[in-house]
Amino acid sequence: MKLLPTPIIPAILVVVCVAIIPCLTYLGGLAGHPLAILLLPADSLPFLVAVAFSLWTIGLIVYSAIKRRLLYPSISSLILIVTAWSIPLFLYRLLPTSPFLLGFHRRISAKFTPDQLRLVAAKAISLSKEEDHWYLPSPQKLSLWDPKSDAPLWAEMNRVPGFSKFDGPFEIEVWQGNVYITWGGALIGHWGIRIDSSSVARKDNGYSFLALEPDIAVYIED
Repeated sequence: MKLLPTPIIPAILVVVCVAIIPCLTYLGGLAGHPLAILLLPADSLPFLVAVAFSLWTIGLIVYSAIKRRLLYPSISSLILIVTAWSIPLFLYRLLPTSPFLLGFHRRISAKFTPDQLRLVAAKAISLSKEEDHWYLPSPQKLSLWDPKSDAPLWAEMNRVPGFSKFDGPFEIEVWQGNVYITWGGALIGHWGIRIDSSSVARKDNGYSFLALEPDIAVYIED
């Protein structure tokens, strides 16, 4: 009697791959930027593998049904892949925000004290000379950086305790009395820190916020 391939193994691999996706997203937040593999978002690889294994599992279930064999493993495999794809939907509803923002929240709270962030905001506001909209890119923002006008302002910002701990290409923006320290771009979205003049909203203009203090929050573009 020829043994039929069991659908249980690819179904279990679907569960593993789907479980890895929010973990990689969270680790990206801890790193301060989305993780990538070969210039692709790191969570896209387990997603594609999970889709492939899901199709393989469904194919084996159909084949087993035609052969009228492996009934219980087929039912178990179907339950596994349905559960695997359902859990993230419930998980994202239960979490206060995205796994990336949870990781980024932990990163920022570990690197900076609230008072350090307030000092950075106060310095940025003083340099803005009360302009309604003012921004200063970091030197790594090559497309926006102007050495002649930005370098003196950057030197002033570097005098603020803790400011040197900011890394990567980012920009500081003062808008309507609030200060934004923002990473990212048009293709991958934006995330950062907002230091507010009063208290930060939970959601505002397509962004989700997670508070560090009543007046300080990390945020991500929805």
